[in-house]
Formats: sequence, structure tokens, C-alpha cells
Amino acid sequence: MSGAEPIRVAEQFVEGKHREPARCEDALYVGKQLYAVVDGATNTSVAYEDGISPGRLAADILVKALSEMDTSLSARRAMRWLDGQILRWYREHNMERVVADDPFQRISASMVVYHAVRSEIWLLGDCQALIDSVLVTNQKAVDLLTEEVRAFMIESEIARGATVETLLENDTGRAAIDDLIRRQRVFQNQVRGTRYDYFVLDGFLPESFNMIIYPVPEGASSIVLASDGYPELYPTLAATEAALREVLHNDPLLFRRMKATKGVYPGSHSFDDRAYLRIQRSSAGRDALHP
Repeated sequence: MSGAEPIRVAEQFVEGKHREPARCEDALYVGKQLYAVVDGATNTSVAYEDGISPGRLAADILVKALSEMDTSLSARRAMRWLDGQILRWYREHNMERVVADDPFQRISASMVVYHAVRSEIWLLGDCQALIDSVLVTNQKAVDLLTEEVRAFMIESEIARGATVETLLENDTGRAAIDDLIRRQRVFQNQVRGTRYDYFVLDGFLPESFNMIIYPVPEGASSIVLASDGYPELYPTLAATEAALREVLHNDPLLFRRMKATKGVYPGSHSFDDRAYLRIQRSSAGRDALHP
């Protein structure tokens, strides 16, 4: 491997869907060789005495782990090591047997990483990346299913006289997919050979798992890492935020313009937490974007 190219962080931003910043489950990591966005998964099945949410806890564990990780590890070995840090947390808190038997009790997260020396994007779970104009995503088949079912239920409610305003107060479409969302845990980190299998960092990543390893072209200058709290990703934060505002304004229930498993609940900033990190590789010979 060659040495890391000169890099600068051009833009970084994190905001939770709730008004209380402590409830945000997205996080950023900026190191000397590693740059990452971590998206902790919301899990209402677990509550901790100190009040921290499972998604926030997973994000905190993984950000700390990134700062300690051997950067010479390959992508797959790195993900296995990071996953092991969550397993270590279970063991330290005498929870390993409980979470092994019941996936609903696990903390989990998705992650997208840029490794500057390897010049690779590593993506496990629901995050996304934009390399100049090339979008790299990893949407789960089960999400496409639940989003379509929710959209169908909302359309049927509107056809029967409901309004977007009343459905924002009482999202019956979300209620209709609650059981599907619970059932999807059956496929989490399981190699069942179905199109619904999906993989996340939850302490039980199997030996055989799918992830995206995307080589960044030598001439690429702009690399954006983001969580899936952004429906569209652009090479600047301003453009990405503008696209989000347009979606939220025109489709706050998120069932037409962009289908999602939930809309923007009253009092929330958005439908999901969001994180955005843009880095520039100056050695690519150009630096056309400015924060």
C-alpha cells in the first residue's frame, strides 16, 4: 500500500431527528487514516439505566473502537474486529447469553468508512457514500418491502378520506408494518440464503457476511460519507440539506416523493438522524469544491 494522500475535512455535520442532541444515534469519526460515519440503529426493545439509547451506545462503542483499531487490517478483518468490540461490551456487562438468544436485545449499527491508505470505501449496513459523482449505497431488501407496504397502507387511508395532517399525528401506515419490522430481526446477521438476509455490527457478525468494498479511483477528489438520514446525497452539505428540506416539505409522510418506514413526527427535525462528512483529497490535482 502507498502512503495516505493529503486530505482535508471540508465539511462535517450531525443532527438528530429529535430536538434533544443527546438522543442522536449518528456519529462521525475523523482520524489520520480512517474517516467514518456510524449510524446506530434505533431499538425500542431495550432500555438502559443511564438513559442512553441502544443506537447511541453502539455508535459510542464503535467510534472509540475506530480510534484504537489497527489500520493495517483489511476491510473484512476490520469489520470483524469492530464487531468484536460490541461483543466485548456484552461480556463486560454480563449480557452475552441474553443477546445471543434474543436478537431484539442487541445494540447495533451500520457504518461507512474511508481508508485513506488503502483508498477504499467500506460499507456495512444502511450508510452511503458519494465519490465525486458516483453514489455507493446498500439498501436492504427488507426495507424496500416495508416501505412499499407502508406507502400502500397510507394511500389506502387517504383514498378512504384520511389526510396527510391526520396521518402525521397517527401514522397508521407505520403501525401496519410494526410486525414486519420486528420479524426482520430473524434475518439480521444470519446466512439463510434469502434475499432478506442483512448484516450489521451487533456483536454477532458471522464469518460469512456481505459488505461493500469500493476502490476509490486515483483521480477522485471529493469523498462524502453519510448516514441514510439523507434521501439524496450531493457533493456539498448545503445541496444535500436543501434536497432533504424539499422532500420534507413536499412529502412529510415520506410515502410518495421518497418512501420510508416512518414520516416526520410532530416536534421532530426530520424523519431520521443524519450525519455528513466530506473530505477532499488535494493530491487528486484539483479542489473544485469549497465548503
